[in-house]
Amino acid sequence: MGSGYSVSYSQQLDCPSDCDQQVFQQILSLYDRLDANGDHAIENKELQAIARLHIDNEILRIKRKIEEANQGHERQLTRIRASSSQEMARLREKLTTKQKQVKEDFEERKKKLNEHVIYLQKMEELERAKKFKAAVSGAKQSIEFWDFYNYMKCRVDDIPNIVW
Repeated sequence: MGSGYSVSYSQQLDCPSDCDQQVFQQILSLYDRLDANGDHAIENKELQAIARLHIDNEILRIKRKIEEANQGHERQLTRIRASSSQEMARLREKLTTKQKQVKEDFEERKKKLNEHVIYLQKMEELERAKKFKAAVSGAKQSIEFWDFYNYMKCRVDDIPNIVW
């Protein structure tokens, strides 16, 4: 073959400025080899060898993409599992803290209510009368009928429990 082209082109093909001369020569030689009949065009019957390589390379690229996607998928799942474990631990801790706070709040409220019950149980008769009067008529000096009515209308079931 020598240093020249095996096919005579009507126009000299020059290496583009952005291409290495040796690479250009390899491409030109391959084209000449594929153009078996020398008509400066590669037809389907001349493409079998390079087409097979092209398809094999395409398959390899796709398989690499699948493998890369699979690895990315596995990394994402690993991150999700790790973050979900951390998130679950954080949520469990938050839930435990919340339950503890609710229990403490309940215990505090229960303590105050029990203290109030004890206070009410220890009240003298005169204090109880004052508390009842304040509940029925507020700051008024005496209990008027309509104040008493408004207080008792939702406590009618309690009337039989009054100890005389």
